[in-house]
Amino acid sequence: MSFTRENTSDFFIHKDLGRFLGQELDFYIKNEVFRLDDLGTENEVAVERYVKRAKVLKSIAHRIIDFLAQLEDFQKTLWEKKKFVLRTGYCMTIDHVPKEFYPEILANEGQLAEWRNLYGIGEAKGGQKTLAGDRVDKAFLQSRPYLVIDTALFDGDFTDRLLEKLQHPDGTPVEDLDEAVGGLMIKSENWQALNLLQERYREQVKCIYIDPPYNTGNDEFLYRDNFQHSSWLSLISDRLYCSKPLLLSEGSIFTSIDDNEFANYRRISDHIFGIENFISTIIWQKV
Repeated sequence: MSFTRENTSDFFIHKDLGRFLGQELDFYIKNEVFRLDDLGTENEVAVERYVKRAKVLKSIAHRIIDFLAQLEDFQKTLWEKKKFVLRTGYCMTIDHVPKEFYPEILANEGQLAEWRNLYGIGEAKGGQKTLAGDRVDKAFLQSRPYLVIDTALFDGDFTDRLLEKLQHPDGTPVEDLDEAVGGLMIKSENWQALNLLQERYREQVKCIYIDPPYNTGNDEFLYRDNFQHSSWLSLISDRLYCSKPLLLSEGSIFTSIDDNEFANYRRISDHIFGIENFISTIIWQKV
């Protein structure tokens, strides 16, 4: 048998460790080395001794701080680097697909299997793949304009050709693919996804809904739910800061949260979005 130790601490990357440690060093020197409270008392020593001691300490400490800051900045650079988009696919209804692509769609077993799984389309009855007694053929596709195809189930060549000849439901060609896309779904770590969206969707989002970890302290969920309060606040604040530029000026953000982090969330959201923009708290009881 083998055992692993459960992670009991949070991994934290400081945004500016060098500046923070430098400020802490100055505070330490002023309060512990110079000992300002001793001035004018019998414990006072010559100022020269204070200065010499402070210079030596500051020289050594800055070397350590520079080394630690270099390591932390490297980790920060790795984390903040925009990640590659590994795969892009499109889902579209049949009325956007020219009829010349129907044979390839009907020959794609992956697409037929997905339809069968989602809608029961293609279930075998009497040797025929049918739905409500109809054959799954060109006429079948043409009579169901809102049936969805997923380009992730096709090869790149098919997808490229389809996007080049994509049409509107009235048969006119799609001139601007970006404008024709009616929705966007991203599978990603949320902080990276929010940063990816910044330029294209800045001030275009009407409503944001988030359901962050409630920080209940248990491990019943597939995601982590036992953060330190400080780490939870850091997690949430970074993502709220990224979300704000995406909202329209009259946009809204809704958040599902419970008592464990309600007070902390309210403070950070008031700070980011402005306390004057808070509307209301809706309380519901799970039955």
